[in-house]
Amino acid sequence: VQRSPHRVPLVAAPPHAHSLSNRELIRCVALARIIYGDGHWQLAQAFANLAHSYVILQGLPTQAIEHAESAKRTMLTGICMPPATPEDKREILGTLVTIYYTLVFLDCSTGKESYLSLQKAERLMEELQELDGRMIMGLKISEKDLVIALGRTCLQQNKLDFATGYFEKAVDAVISTEGDTASELINLYQKIAQSEQLKKNHEGAIAYLLQAHSICVALHKKLSVEAAQTGLLLGKAYAATGDQQHIGAAEMYFTESLVAYQAALGSKDSLTLTAIEEFSKWLLHVGKKQVTPNTSLQAYLGEILVPLKSMCWQYSPESMLLTSVGPGFHPRLLPIFMKILFLRVLIPP
Repeated sequence: VQRSPHRVPLVAAPPHAHSLSNRELIRCVALARIIYGDGHWQLAQAFANLAHSYVILQGLPTQAIEHAESAKRTMLTGICMPPATPEDKREILGTLVTIYYTLVFLDCSTGKESYLSLQKAERLMEELQELDGRMIMGLKISEKDLVIALGRTCLQQNKLDFATGYFEKAVDAVISTEGDTASELINLYQKIAQSEQLKKNHEGAIAYLLQAHSICVALHKKLSVEAAQTGLLLGKAYAATGDQQHIGAAEMYFTESLVAYQAALGSKDSLTLTAIEEFSKWLLHVGKKQVTPNTSLQAYLGEILVPLKSMCWQYSPESMLLTSVGPGFHPRLLPIFMKILFLRVLIPP
């Protein structure tokens, strides 16, 4: 079994290509067992490569569990000899990184176990880099992959400062290799913004979302689903501040998001309807707190409820919004509600 000097690319490939790759990896496992025996690290490496292919390249965690555990068991308890050369040591460390990284994506790892596995992989990666100042050519897991996984795990466990730090490290890695308009930065900036919002740092979250939105508009187009998604996140982020000075910005991004969703997906799409609902709820919230009574408009909307209830959707979110109209109803809600009513007529429950 010869070691390949090339990294397996983590990119989309035709299904038949993955199938062919897996058959070859299964053969490698069989050959490694015949040539080296059950206790050799190269058998563990073959198992690790197969598990990595199943879970990372094909998204099949069930098939990967047994192979990943076999790799871990062989590597940690079955090694019968020390590494003969520095190259062997690099291969062993690289295999351990692959094993711990792959285990994170399997059902057998809890949140705490995932974090511990990734920390072990991080330490092994550091040791690997210290060997001679260069990375092993065949390593399947890059430092960027590792820090992104660490950031996501920390975010799930509410380790927010650590999450932000890992994601920022990933941003630096992407910018250094692909530039500051790489599409991968969009998700990373959104993740950092999510972490900052959980810390109630709304201004920081907005700053990162603005960067994500700028890249979306530059790479795609203003009336695209991607721009609509980041625009909606920006609208919600500005709204979350609760500051009077951000009302205009919130309304602008909510509106831009709606326009983009409708242009890209149409008025009937669920994402468009969700954006309309988010905008409506925010306008209602703003109107109740800041606008003077508008009794004539309230009475008019009250009349609308009669036919709506006869349409059997009185328990829908839109109807609940209408029934909650109070003395401080915001006049700008009327066209939004009319849009919702129109769409509801087109799409009966």
